[in-house]
Amino acid sequence: MMEGVGSFKYNTIELPTHIAPLKDILRKKRTTSKPNLDEQEMQEIIDTIQQAIHKQAFVHLTYFENNQYRLLIGKINELSLSSRTLTVNDAFSVRTTLSLANIIYVTFA
Repeated sequence: MMEGVGSFKYNTIELPTHIAPLKDILRKKRTTSKPNLDEQEMQEIIDTIQQAIHKQAFVHLTYFENNQYRLLIGKINELSLSSRTLTVNDAFSVRTTLSLANIIYVTFA
């Protein structure tokens, strides 16, 4: 329905039947799929993590969570190859535990 306010005309689409499809479209745009890393890329990530632990250096970790890429900057405290997890403290000493399967990229800060 077209409504006029002075010379400005606009469409009203705030109907409940329109809101749900619009939210679905926005949700699909925000979600991405997780990339598949091969063994060589995973080994490079583990090597970089081990170097960072040895040097006690800050790293940039890109990981995948809830269909989104996330960035974490901090020092790696622990790498557990048996449970395939990584424990990181950020600059505010907040401890985060990540699964190695979710880590996409690691670089030194």
